[in-house]
Amino acid sequence: MLESGHRQMLEDVLEKWRRGQTGPLPHLTSLQLLQALILIHEKAPVGRRILAQELEISDGTVRGLQERLAEQGIIQVNKSGAVLTFLMGASLFLENLQQQFS
Repeated sequence: MLESGHRQMLEDVLEKWRRGQTGPLPHLTSLQLLQALILIHEKAPVGRRILAQELEISDGTVRGLQERLAEQGIIQVNKSGAVLTFLMGASLFLENLQQQFS
């Protein structure tokens, strides 16, 4: 079971997805977001196409996900792909989650 702080972090990312009152809602679940963060952690740097294929979501959804995660300081995106930042303890967060599910 996810600790409440970890669950809240995932929900916060999804909640901040919408830009303004009429922006689009995410086409992701908390589980898909968690899977994306784990993939970025394990395969960094990871490109948009690989994330889309692994998560079985569209390129556009991944693009939006990367934009929102970068805006919140959770990942950095460059030509090579996405990598987790150490802001907000993203790597530590994922290591703790992986231990809980092992």
